[in-house]
Parts: sequence; structure tokens; C-alpha cells
Amino acid sequence: MNKKGFTLVELLAIIILLVGIFMLTYPKLTEMYEREHKKLDDDKITLIFDGVDRYLDNNDKYPPIVGTEYCIEMETLEYEGQVPDFDLEDEYAEKAVYVKIGKSSNYHKIIDECPVEDTASSETNPASP
Repeated sequence: MNKKGFTLVELLAIIILLVGIFMLTYPKLTEMYEREHKKLDDDKITLIFDGVDRYLDNNDKYPPIVGTEYCIEMETLEYEGQVPDFDLEDEYAEKAVYVKIGKSSNYHKIIDECPVEDTASSETNPASP
């Protein structure tokens, strides 16, 4: 008898073997992916904070919020060339960076938007009776 091809049992054994290999390697692959994604995210945050420090060193025109506290929008950093342009889908594209200048180092924090001063209540209108 001439036997050509594989039997159903042989095909099932190969499929079960491949599924077993996949199940053994999947947790490690996802762990590697998450570790690399976190490293990429950490590198991006470091890049942003370094860009903020360069921007503050080069620009005295940016007014502080209070004393040594600054808030700089990501769009400003991109425009000034301190950070690369972020994609529209990037989670940091529409954010801002809060900075507090310290004696030995600066404190950085990524926030949703810069606080807006209420200039209407703080200004007095000389034309009003």
C-alpha cells in the first residue's frame, strides 16, 4: 500500500505541539513587549524633561507661574525644536510640563494643561465708576 500524506492523528499531534510551544512562550513574549514599551516611554519622558530644561536655559521670555514654577505646553517645545514632533495619537501630544526649579535639580511633571490665571478678577478697571 502506497501511503501519501499525513493521517489526522499526526496532524492533530503537530497542532497540539505547536499550541503547547505557543502557550509556553506567550508569557515571556508579552513580558518582553511590556518591558520594552515601558523603557520606550521612560526614554520619551526623559527626552521631554531634557527639552524643557534646554528651553528654560535658552528662553528667559517664558513667564513663570509663581516664583520658580513654570508650565510649558508641549506645542511650544515642539515649535522651539526642543522635542521632536509627536504624532497626533501620542499620549503626550496635547499635554504640558510643570517645572519647579530647585537648587540642585528641577522637579518635572507632565500635566493635562497649564493653569490659567484669572486676570479679570485680579485687574482693576480704571474706567469703572
